[in-house]
Order: sequence, then C-alpha cells, then structure tokens
Amino acid sequence: MKRLIHLLAGFTTLLVAGCVSLPTSQGNQKIVGGVLVRPGAAPWQVSLFWADMSPSAGHFCGGSLIADQWVLTAAHCISDKTKADYRVFLGSQDLRATGAVVAPLEQIPAPGWKRRTMENDLALVRITATDNPTVGYRVAKIPVLAPGRESEATGSTSDLTVTGYGRLSDGGPLSPQLLQVTIRRVDLNLCNSRDYYNGRARGQVLCAGAPKKDSCQGDSGGPLTTRVDGVPTLVGVVSWGDGCAARKRPGIYTRVAPYGPWMRDVLAGLRPST
Repeated sequence: MKRLIHLLAGFTTLLVAGCVSLPTSQGNQKIVGGVLVRPGAAPWQVSLFWADMSPSAGHFCGGSLIADQWVLTAAHCISDKTKADYRVFLGSQDLRATGAVVAPLEQIPAPGWKRRTMENDLALVRITATDNPTVGYRVAKIPVLAPGRESEATGSTSDLTVTGYGRLSDGGPLSPQLLQVTIRRVDLNLCNSRDYYNGRARGQVLCAGAPKKDSCQGDSGGPLTTRVDGVPTLVGVVSWGDGCAARKRPGIYTRVAPYGPWMRDVLAGLRPST
C-alpha cells in the first residue's frame, strides 16, 4: 500500500495543474528544418533502438521519460515487437556518444490502440534502472500536461517544440544528434478538411506544423512539448503524418492529457502488462 501511495503521489507531481505516415502508409517520423538541441536541454528524451545494433545504427523511435523507470512512446513503435527486440538509450543527445543503455521490462499500449486508424497511439514502457543517471547529462523526467491546462497550453499561438533523432528530410538520412523544431497547432477541422487529411486524423490527436518544419521518419514516439508556467511540459507524442513538411500535411500527435488516468493506473500497477 505504501508503494501504491508513493507511485500515485509521484505521478501527481508530473501532472502540471491547471510522425509516422498516414494510416494508409505508416512509417516513423523525424525532424525537418530543425536545429541542434543544446546539451542537457531535453534530458527526458530517449531513443528506442534494435537490440542487435548500436543506438546510432539501430534507432527507430523516440520516447520521453515521465517517471522513474517509465518511458512514454507511441504504441505503433512497440506493438509489433517483443521486449527482447529493442533497447532504450538515454543520457546523451548524441547516439554515437556514451549513454545509458537499458532493457525494457514491460510494454503496455494504451486502451483502444488501433493500428489501422492510428487511434490511441500511446504506450508505456517500463525500463531497467540505470546506476549512472549522469552519463552525458543528468537524466530528468518531464511533467505530463493535465487536462485542465490543455486549451491554454496548446492554443493556436503557443510555440510547440518537437525533438528527435529522425530523418532530416522525407526519405533522407537520420540525425545521430538530437534536433528540435518549433511548430504551431493547426485547427483540427482544417486538418481534417478535404484538402488536408480528409477526416483521417481521428481520436485524441492534435495537428501541428509550420512551413518547411515537421517531424519525419524516426521521430515517432518522441515528445511534443511547450512551456506551462515556465516549465517544459509534455503535451503530445509524435504519431503519424503524410510525408515530412509536405504542403497541407501537418504532423499528427497523440494528445497526452486525456490519458492521464490510464498512465496513473499503469504506474500504480493497476493495469496488466504485455
């Protein structure tokens, strides 16, 4: 019971009060039009990479550390994989540098995850503890946005930042160094209009982009953040998109606020793992 109370309390402190291709052509998203992340500026960022490869050669998705030993990523990143298939890299913004490599212990897709439509594209991964949390810089958790602050935090004038190790252009090379790009929310009705995604952006998602700026293949599962009361806060997870930085094709991100109760239950050990 003490452990349960501790977990619940720990998760509560993470709640701030207050791109893959389309479902018809799924793939992992990465950063286009971005700049290098300052060392230690995104200490919650992780990389998921194939277990039989190095982090720089085997990177396939991103993720965010949201609690001790818990990473939030996209369900499509891990739903077709076993825990033995991949590892998690953290503690450095350069995949070629020394960082902590840890193994996944549990992987739990969000309820209602549908690969065909990419709805509920979230998953929690419990990782082994690292005994060296300051490998390249001090690893830190990122707060998860609470539902009551969503309209304020992700309004049309809010700067949203997406980070990742993904491709620099559609089909281009990966970036071994962590990149970031600043984008803005796109109205969901416009995003689902005939000239854009024609109703394919379904479920608890938001659209975001900017001219010649986007997530791209390999950024999937990574964080979409903004500042809430001056604190970097997780508001979304890279899910999917049609190409990278294509005209009238903003990135699609799974909103994290609606999944707060599910995350809280998983961290408290109240949901089954897979």
